[in-house]
Amino acid sequence: MKKVMENEIISLLRKRREGLSFQRIAKELHVLPREKQLLKRTLRRLENLGVVLKRKRQYFVPAKSNIVRGRLISSHRGYGFVSPEGGSSEDIFIPARHSGSALKGDVVEVLYRDNGKKGKPEGRVIRIVKKEKKRMLGLYKERWGQAFFLPFDSPSPEEIPLTSEKHLSPLSGMIVEVDRDSKRLTEVLGMPDDPGVDTRVVI
Repeated sequence: MKKVMENEIISLLRKRREGLSFQRIAKELHVLPREKQLLKRTLRRLENLGVVLKRKRQYFVPAKSNIVRGRLISSHRGYGFVSPEGGSSEDIFIPARHSGSALKGDVVEVLYRDNGKKGKPEGRVIRIVKKEKKRMLGLYKERWGQAFFLPFDSPSPEEIPLTSEKHLSPLSGMIVEVDRDSKRLTEVLGMPDDPGVDTRVVI
């Protein structure tokens, strides 16, 4: 819900460069009264990221903000890189904590600065424009009765809580397939060293 609202806010403010008040944003996005606190928190988060500015109670997207669209082309535990569309700049370094839920191959929008910690462009994923795959492969883990999932193609080492499926009973350490949107377990492939599993998985 939060990510959807972020995308809607950014799209709206890009169309309305003159800026909009909180009430106007709520009206344009058809935000229900019970959702207004979420809208406030989302706008505050976008302000902290530098994606949205607030002046005189008006929110707007900076005309010359360093936001670029590109593809997450490389993914390793701890970091990733985004290659901007059209080769407009060199690859942008993405620390794991700033990769969001993006996976290798996704088209994303990145807020970046030219001079990062190592003197190279560095940024954070602010929006997933297009998902490369609808399902993801990774390791299944279970702790205290709760199922978790660690995707192979994510820069982030964070585990994702899963919605369990009663007809599937994987063991901790097995390779499984998960639907990205619902976070539901869709298939159990087996242990990494089981025959045939390695032919379906490219880690």
